[in-house]
Amino acid sequence: MRETLSLGEGVDSDDDHLLEDLAVCVAGATASLALCEDFYARARLDWSEHATVLRRFGRYY
Repeated sequence: MRETLSLGEGVDSDDDHLLEDLAVCVAGATASLALCEDFYARARLDWSEHATVLRRFGRYY
């Protein structure tokens, strides 16, 4: 005789999948923000060096 499984036994809920999707989404957003932060930090550094050169020769922008 076969026993029927109740909802709590042996049935995989979607909670695990939702948590995995959330983790992937957070990881992607974190990587994207880190990439943008790195880009703007390099741009500020390049502009800072450019402004220093301009000031050295008495050119103001």
